[in-house]
This record gives sequence, C-alpha cells and structure tokens, in this order.
Amino acid sequence: MSDARLVEAAVFGIEQPNNKAIEIVDDIASSIESGKSTLLHHVQLLQSYLTSDASDVRSKGTQVLSLILTKLSKDAFQKNSVSVLVTFLTSRLSDPICVPQLLDGIHALSRLPFYGTEEAKQTSLSIFKDVHVQSFQQRTRNVAFQIIEKIVKDHPKTLKQIGDDFVLGLAQMVDGEKDPRNLMIVFQIIPALVERINIQKYAEDLFEVIFCYFPITFRQKSDDPFEISPDDLKVALRNAIISSPYLTTQALKPLIEKIEATSANVKVDVLDTVASGADKFDQKELLANFENIVDLIREDIFMTSDERVLEHALGALTALYASISSYKDSQVMNSDAMDVEMTSEATIKQNKLDIILDEANVQLTSEDLSQCDLTGKIVEAVARSCAENFVVVFNEIAPILFKRFEKDESLVHRRQIIVALNRLLKVSTELKNVQSALVSFHDRILAVYRIESSSNEDHEHATLHTSRLRGIQLLILLDNFLTDNEKHLGIKTLTECLVNSDTDDSVHQKVLSYILELADIFPNNICTITLPELFKALKSTQSTKHVDRITHSLKEFGTKKYLFSNIEMSLIDILSTTGLRATSELYVARLIQELTHSTLENNTENGISGSLMDSVATPILQNVIRRAENQCPFELESLKELARAISFIVSASSTQAQSEFIQHWLPLIGNTVTEIKPKDETANISIMTSAILCSLDPKTIISVGDMAGWIKHIAEVARQSPHSAQRQSACEIIASVINKTSNSSLRLELANSISGAPPTPDTNITLFCWVIRALAACKDKIAYDMARSLLTSTISQIPKASAEAIAGYNLILASHPWAVTRNTKGVLKLLYQQRFYSEIVPTILQGFPSASKETKTYYLMVLSRIFQHVPKTILMHDIEKLLPLLIEALRLTDPDLKSTTLETISMVISEVPNLLRLDLTSTIIPLHLESMIPSAENSIAVRCSAVKNVRLIADKFTYQDLQPAMYQVLKALAKAADDHKRLVRQEVVKCRTKWLLLED
Repeated sequence: MSDARLVEAAVFGIEQPNNKAIEIVDDIASSIESGKSTLLHHVQLLQSYLTSDASDVRSKGTQVLSLILTKLSKDAFQKNSVSVLVTFLTSRLSDPICVPQLLDGIHALSRLPFYGTEEAKQTSLSIFKDVHVQSFQQRTRNVAFQIIEKIVKDHPKTLKQIGDDFVLGLAQMVDGEKDPRNLMIVFQIIPALVERINIQKYAEDLFEVIFCYFPITFRQKSDDPFEISPDDLKVALRNAIISSPYLTTQALKPLIEKIEATSANVKVDVLDTVASGADKFDQKELLANFENIVDLIREDIFMTSDERVLEHALGALTALYASISSYKDSQVMNSDAMDVEMTSEATIKQNKLDIILDEANVQLTSEDLSQCDLTGKIVEAVARSCAENFVVVFNEIAPILFKRFEKDESLVHRRQIIVALNRLLKVSTELKNVQSALVSFHDRILAVYRIESSSNEDHEHATLHTSRLRGIQLLILLDNFLTDNEKHLGIKTLTECLVNSDTDDSVHQKVLSYILELADIFPNNICTITLPELFKALKSTQSTKHVDRITHSLKEFGTKKYLFSNIEMSLIDILSTTGLRATSELYVARLIQELTHSTLENNTENGISGSLMDSVATPILQNVIRRAENQCPFELESLKELARAISFIVSASSTQAQSEFIQHWLPLIGNTVTEIKPKDETANISIMTSAILCSLDPKTIISVGDMAGWIKHIAEVARQSPHSAQRQSACEIIASVINKTSNSSLRLELANSISGAPPTPDTNITLFCWVIRALAACKDKIAYDMARSLLTSTISQIPKASAEAIAGYNLILASHPWAVTRNTKGVLKLLYQQRFYSEIVPTILQGFPSASKETKTYYLMVLSRIFQHVPKTILMHDIEKLLPLLIEALRLTDPDLKSTTLETISMVISEVPNLLRLDLTSTIIPLHLESMIPSAENSIAVRCSAVKNVRLIADKFTYQDLQPAMYQVLKALAKAADDHKRLVRQEVVKCRTKWLLLED
C-alpha cells in the first residue's frame, strides 16, 4: 500500500473501535525511524487533511500527526523540523476542534532536545492567548498543564523573556480548575515559577486562583490509578502558597480567619500552613497581627480535645517565635509595624514573648494549677523556637516553678511542676548554647530532683516518681551542667530504681527507657554502674517476677552493640555458679540464646560468628562440662536454651571454623551420643552434641572414620539408651546426617540400614519418624511409603506404639530448633509439607469408612497432627471429603484434636458455609455447644474456638437457617457466660450479642 493510502486509512480509521489505524501509525513511525521515509514527507501527505474545511477531517488529520510525533524517538527529528512543527501546531491553536490533538503534538515535541527557548516562548504565548483551557475536558487540560510545567522547569530564559505576562497567563489558565490531577501539577508549577522570575506584579491574580482551594478537601477513590491522596494535595497547595513572600503576605489575614474554623482537619491544615510560612510572611504584617494569631492559637490549645490540633498548634507557635527571633534591628526599625514610635528589636521581641509569659505567670501561680500541663506545653513550644528565646523564657518561668514547688506540698501539684520543668530541660538538651542559663539555678534544680535518691520519698505516686527520674536523666544529658560525681550519682539513682523489686511496673519501664537512652552517650558509666547491679540482683533474687524484669532489662541493654560482649560474658559467668535458682538459671540461659540470635541477625560484620565461638560457645561448653563433672548439672530446659545459642553460632560460621570447632570439642563430648549407658549428668550433654552436629554445613566433614558404622552405632543408642534426652539427641543427629547427604542412593542406603519399613514390634517408632522427616524434607518417595506403613501397621500389629506414632506425625512436619531445618542448612525442598499431606491423607480418607472405631480414632488423631502444619488453603481442596471426619473428630476427647478441628471448621464456615447447611442445626451447632462446657477435654482453647465458631455461624447463615437452634444456643451461651476463664466470657458476650441481634 502506498504512503498516501496508508495516511488516508489512518485518518479515516482513527476513530474506529478496532486498532487498525493505530497499527498503521506504528508502521509509519517505524518507516520514518528506519529511514525508508521522512517525517516531512508524511506531513506533506497530511496537508490536505490538516487544512480541510471539514472540522472532523481536520481533527482526525491532526490526531494522526500527533500520534506519529508521539511514537517517534528523538533521533527521528532534526532541529529545523522541530521549530517548523511547533510553529505550525501553535498557529492552529485558535481552532478549538483541533486543540486536544494539537496539544498532544506539542507535548511530544516539548520533550525533544531541539525544543528550545523560542519554541517554548511561542508555545506559552499561543496557549495563553488562543486556548481557553477550562473549556476543554480533563485530559486536554492535563496535557496543557504538563506543557507549561515542562517549560517552567526546563526553559528559565523563556520565563524571563515573557515575564509578567507568563504569571498572568498561568493565573487565567488555572482559574476554575477542579480536577485533583491537574491541580497537583498547578501546585507544583508555582514554586518552580517563583524560583525563576519575579511574580510581584500579578501575584494577587495568582494568589486568588490558588488560595480559593484552601483548605483543600478531596476524597480519594480506592481505585484511583494516579494515587493522589488528600495529604499530597494539601502539601502541594501549602508549598505553593508559601513559595513566595508576595503570596504569603496576602495569605496571612485569610489564614487568621480560618484558624477559628470548627473542623479539626481544617485547623490542622491552617496551622501547618502558618508554621510553614512563618519565616516568609511580611514582617510588618506579621508583627501587626502577631498577638491576634498567638491568642487564637493559644485558645485552640486550651479548648481542643483533638491531639492533632494540639500538636500542630504548638508547632505553629514554635515557628512563629522562631521567625521573629531572626528579625534584625534595621528590618524592624524601618517598619511601622507597631504603629508607635520606633522600637528596638529587643523590645519588640520581649513584647511578643510577654504575650506568652504573662499568661503563663497567671496559670502557674493559680491555686489549682488546672492548666499547668497545657501552659507547660506552650512555654516549651516558645522556648524551643531559638536559644535566645529559651534563655528569656527559662529565666522568667523557672523561678516561678521553683518557688511554687518549695511552698506547695500537694503531690499532684509537684508532679505538674516537675513535668513543666522537664519540658524546659528537654528543650535545653536540644538547643546549643543555652546551658549557661541553667547554671545560676543549679542548686535549686538539684533540690527539686534529688539526684542522690531513687526512693519515692514523700510517698511519691508512680507518675510523680517517674517524672522526677525523667528529670534526673535530662540533667545527666545536659552538657557541662552536672559534675562527673553528680552524673555518677544520677545514673546510680536510676539504676537503683531499675533494680529494686518494689518499683512499680510502669515506673520500671520508664526508667529502663531512660537508662537505655543514656547508654548511647555514657556506655562506660552503664557498664560500671548499672550492669553490675543488675547481675548482682539476678544472682540474689528469689522472685520469679523480679528475675523476669532483670533479664528483660539485660536483653534491652544487650541490643546495644557496645554492651553485648560485657553482658554475655557476665551471664555466662553467672551460669558457672551453683547457687542459682532453677528459674533464674533458665531465664539466664534463655537470655544468652536470645542475645546471641539477635546479634547474629542484626550484625553484618565478617567474623562475628567466629568471635562468638570464642566468647560464647566455648565458655558455655566449658561450663556445661565442668558442672556435669562436679555433679551439679544444668537443668534440661536450660541446656536446651544454651544448645540453641551454640546452634546459632555454629550454623552462622564458615566450614573451616566449624571443622576446627568440632575437631576440638567432638573428642570431649562425642561420647555423650555413643555411650549407651552414660552417667545421668553426662547423658544430658548429648543435647549440646546434637545442636553442634546438626548445625554443621553439609560440606563440613565429621571426622569419625566409618560414617555408616558410626551412624548405626548411634542408632543403637537411640534404641537402647535409658535416657530420653540421649535417645532424642541420637535421633536428631541421625536425621540430620541423612538429610544432608547429597547422594540420594547413599541417603536411602543409610536410611534403610537404620530403620526399614514396615515397622515391627522391635522398631523404635521415634527414630523411624525422624528418618521419615529427613527423607520427606528431601521429597524422597521412600518417605511416603514409610509413613503409610507406619499408618497402617502400627494400629494393627503394634497397637501399644500408636500413641508414639501419633506424636511422630507431629515430629515429621513440625519445626525444630536445629535438626533438619533451613536455619541449620538442612535440605528442605519447597512445599515438602504439602507434598506429605497429598501423599498420606488420601490413605486415611480411603481407609476411614471401613475402619474400626479404634482405628478411626487413631486416624483422626493423625489427621489433627498433620493439619497443624499444612496451610489451611490446602485443606480447602479436599474439604468435602474431610468434613465427615472433622465432625467425627469433634466427638472425641483429645483437647489438641478438638482445637485443631474447630480451627479448620472455622475456615469452612467462613469460606464455604453451604457445605454445613444440611447438618447445621442437627449436628454442627450441638457439637459446638457441647465443646463450650468446661471439662478436661474442653480446654480454654477449645471453648474459645467453639464460641467464636458459633458467633461466625450467626454471621454466615440466615435467620431462617438458625431459627430452629436459637433457644438451644442462647441457653448454652447463658451458661457459658459464667465460665471461670475471662477470655471465654469475653467471647461469649460478643457471640450472645450477635445471636440476639438476628432478625427475621
């Protein structure tokens, strides 16, 4: 097809619903890009359409030209062609029918490097003169604003050449705009424009067209692809208003009027704008209206119940006082802002401060101090504005507070006074060169805070005690205010409060946060004062609650990199002592584990794990062995926590470091998993051996000679050892070795040599399940055969082992601290748990209908263990087949089984309630009501789940479905409302309300 025919087809097909015209335009653009034709050639072919007397033809021709320009890359254009095209397109902007298409073309040209100052000038003047932007649809207006935005940002010379006419043109162009997408562009244009040219002449016109949107309200649509939020628009408008003093000067009085608005959102917007523009307001206008603005803001502070308004009002006060503090004598003296005789800068600033200080004096000397807290916040906001203002405020307010504190014995009033003082002290820690103002009040400040005493003398209540201790912390933070000895006393006071078992919980939490803040600045003081006291208390305390507090505090300190080593070493040292209570020992061991894990997770330094091997793992093992030899071994639970810590360290170490570590320690502790009848103290150390060996990288070689023979020997230990911990450790090591054996045939050979299928009466079921776990994680087919044989053989041939087998299914799929887990580099293939489910559950479903009652119970118990570890979405695929089994499971007496079943039924109620409709009132609801009755089988978890399901049933079914069971349900809920557990009663109240509100 010839070029002329292509152009014709594009023009007359451009508005057709198919995309053939677009495809033709793509072909034309490709032809131009490849050099087979030229842009000028196609413009000439479009000439007759572009100049046609028929408006629709002109519009279509222009649209095709614009599309071509849009699709071409910058390399397809020449400098002269861009200038010619801009001239052509802008000259036709007076033709309203073609304006949308013309602007598309101009927009495409404006992104080109050849689009220069002259082209930008020509474009701007033509749009301002010939295009009544607000008469077009949103998209066309948006393109026009995008063109102007690009000119403003990329062509400053154009702006200077056009000058005031550009400002006026933009104002006329914006007038009446309502679309948030367009307004966002407009609000972004204005700050950029202000940076480049003087807008003074037409500032009023520009101000009128943008301030009319203030305060802007806009409800964002959930499906808005542009994602313009109300906050985005508010910020953009605010930035536009405060972008120039010529705009902010006009905004001041309207803003003052809007401060009195009743809407909290409007107030916040106004206050933010005042704060943002404070340093840009005309000084004369601001000084003249300053007292009025401050009075209005102060009124908001005292009257509002909205925390947002309070926060932003205080921010506005700070900004306003900061702005006048920057005024110079010449600036102030040359203005007649005060309408009085010329006044010095210092006097004017003092007068403005007196607005706040006079009122504060009244409030702080009033008998009831009812407004002391808000007054303190106002004073704090003003003091924060600058160092100069802080000094004035502190010198005026501090003596009032000190005098009131000395004479007023009311504890409530004393707390209010200390809080007000704390606010000023907090500001003094943030500003520079203000501490000198506090020095003259040194003794009076110390008399208020009593830095040498942590006790709540004068019977301080918790909030007063906390406020005083907060003040002590702030005094310590102040530069050059306290002597080193006074700082030492202050930290000691805070520490005593932290360590004291009688300290109120709320006070303890606050004090901990205060000392943690000090730890960043005074780590040495914390190491020499605070930590030793915590360790001392940990050794001596007999209270479990106190131990919990201390270990929590140490854990928080341990997150500080520079304190970790000190804390970890001291904790390990504490474990070496034999007089520690079992509870304290467990807490310390758990803390070591948590700190080790946290350090390894948050520290990216190379060699950190090697450092921890020396500083943590080695001393732990030495302590464990020493205490076992001295016949005062660790408790089993403490050993498990310490083993986890070592596992974290070993798994994070390099293979070389692991090899060196086990070469040293395996000869010392390896016998704990190879001796069949070790001493009781030694048997438990096998936990440490397991944690180390299971955490090794698959590439790390365990030097034991014949690996297969060694594993078989450990298997004998797993079968014959009288110690449960040793048997468990042996199983873990075997499973880990099998799982990490990369050669699949060797892996299966090891597995078969240890535990063949099917199980027999002589089979160690726990070991059998550990081998299944190792193989199932690798998705080895033999694992599913072994699991099926366990399922079918146990109940028929070795019924005594059925309970062990049920627990084994949980063991196969559950997570473990170190054996066959991803954290210790175990091989766990993707979705292996789901694969296990899909292999085993069909066997249960097939055998369940014909099984005996005893076997059915066994199957249901196995299912409950599997369900706990499989995503509920997987269960939904087989829910119709599983539903009869779930109903049957609710009739059994095992609490874990019932709890798991109720959780699964909850999902059925939520996702596919229709499946339950037939059995709802006859079976489902009665079984749930029975599960609400307190008994050994109905644990608190079972009862809560049952009540939640009954409430969910009321949500998902109609009144007609539920009406037959209404009386039965409400009667059961009335009884359940007297349950002895509060959590159950809470759920019952919600459930009962839902059922009582059911309507026909």
